Amino acid sequence: MAGPKEREQMLAMWAETGKPQYIGIAIKALKDPNPGVRRAGAQALQKIRDERTLPALIEALKDKEPQVREHAAVALGITGDPQAISELVLVLKDKTVKVRRSAANALKLLNWRPATAEQRALFSIANGRAKDAWTEGEAAVDALVSELGNETVFFRRSAVAALEGIRDQRSIGPLVAAMDDPDATVRISAVHALGSIGGDRVIEELLNYIHDDSHHVRLAVADSLRKMWQPQFLNYFIVLLNDSSLEVRCIAAESLGKSEDPEAVEALITALKDSDADVRRLAAQALGRLKDRRSIENLVGVLTDKESSVRHAAANSLQIIDFAWRASEAAQKALPVLEAALADKEYWVRQSASKALNHIRGTSDTVPPLSQ
Repeated sequence: MAGPKEREQMLAMWAETGKPQYIGIAIKALKDPNPGVRRAGAQALQKIRDERTLPALIEALKDKEPQVREHAAVALGITGDPQAISELVLVLKDKTVKVRRSAANALKLLNWRPATAEQRALFSIANGRAKDAWTEGEAAVDALVSELGNETVFFRRSAVAALEGIRDQRSIGPLVAAMDDPDATVRISAVHALGSIGGDRVIEELLNYIHDDSHHVRLAVADSLRKMWQPQFLNYFIVLLNDSSLEVRCIAAESLGKSEDPEAVEALITALKDSDADVRRLAAQALGRLKDRRSIENLVGVLTDKESSVRHAAANSLQIIDFAWRASEAAQKALPVLEAALADKEYWVRQSASKALNHIRGTSDTVPPLSQ
């Protein structure tokens, strides 16, 4: 008896002849124990067919081997027989991308049009247009959830993006599972989708990923959580002020300022010394929002920051906290810092220090030259 490879080759050769006398052999091949031979049988029936072909191919749509199902779907489309439509519609739910795509293409050849919202969603997804499925609303959820297991990153990400637009509670569990996707872009999309749904369960799950290995994911989590701010987030965001990512530290500083929680003051005061000017600026602005007098002394010191945007933020916050901050005891305590800054090598730092000292003391001294 010929081996599997030889049987595959013979089936391909007979199919090329187009002679119907080989149809029986091709149909029999669909039951072969070897998946390669079954696949070759389905391929052969794309080229040779008669009234026996349809039921055999429909049965092959249930084969355990994806490639057999794929080629059976292709063959059914080529037959042009509308009796195959109902079975092909069911295949739009197949777990394998290529099988679904083949079923969709076959249905196109058969001039089929989706009749329900679920069918439209399945058809869009099978054609690689998961993002379009969100317009079908709740009817698309199950189909999109199944797409989260797609082997291709692009399709998984598209499915998540579509679920974000639908905002259905049923998708929370699958989206949480997508938070463990090996691809960071899928995890980020899952964060945004969960954030759009909201609720206590979503918050609990997002907090589990606030220290994700990807700083892009951490940023997305922080951005979603700040839109649903709760007092319990405070300590998480205080920790994020020390994140290795500049963007994460920035969003943490801004969020803490909007929290209206005085417990954030000490952490924000520390952030005034961050290595990045944007973080220092946002920390200074946040302290102004909190209006806590404990920050006056440190904000006065920031009036000598090397970056003008940071100095301006500190000056504005001081005015917000206490219009008469210059006469405060805290401002007096900051004098040594300002005086030391008069010797800074940067002219603008010396000028800022001199200006601040003049404001506090009520004098009009000029900027001292840099001593050699």
